[in-house]
Amino acid sequence: GQNSKYNSRHVTSRLEENNAFHSRTSMTSQNQKSQNSNTQQHMNKQTNTFLTNKNIKNDYETRFLLQSRSRPRSRSPHSPKVVSRAVNLLGGEDSLDFLTIYFAERIADDDVLSAIYCRDLNSKALVQLQKVLLLLALSDELGELTSGSKKKVYNQNILQKHVRLGLMEKEENFDRLASHLADALATCQIKDTRAIFKTQRRFAALRPLLDITQEHMELQSQQIESIRFPFLGKFASKK
Repeated sequence: GQNSKYNSRHVTSRLEENNAFHSRTSMTSQNQKSQNSNTQQHMNKQTNTFLTNKNIKNDYETRFLLQSRSRPRSRSPHSPKVVSRAVNLLGGEDSLDFLTIYFAERIADDDVLSAIYCRDLNSKALVQLQKVLLLLALSDELGELTSGSKKKVYNQNILQKHVRLGLMEKEENFDRLASHLADALATCQIKDTRAIFKTQRRFAALRPLLDITQEHMELQSQQIESIRFPFLGKFASKK
């Protein structure tokens, strides 16, 4: 009888110890998860605070990067579809997005180019405008465009937009644009030299296309003026 009571007390004691052990283990695990969660939240808060403080200092790069972090990852159905081999060589569309943001940041920080682009465009519109231009440069159809008819060239809406903004009014403007693209490629830390060279070479190929577009738009403008004011042509011929 005494042995039976002893065994019963012993079993009960062991069960209580086991329950206490599991309870302590569970509490430790919960505390660890809570600490990890608090640590992650603290790190995120520090990061956001750092970026916000930089943004307050009128840092262009931070402003564009904050915008890119907040944008939804889903693609708009109207966004250009990226299937280019050159874009894939660059690292895909995500790499192109960051390249475009760094590119636009440098344009906004350039006194000459910002006077062209930023007087009518906000940062989001500037990023989108430069992305479409880069997509044209990196398109698989670029070779066909450069060797095809001029009509196909000057019918490109993106080329017309850049010309209309005044990009090609001075030769140095495109040079500045190309230089900022080179800086953006370096900032993105793209290691593939072939991708860097190909991107720069293709972007340079846009210059003659922009020249063709500008010439056509100027001629078109002159034709419209002569139709609206035909007497100006008569006076000009008498001189």
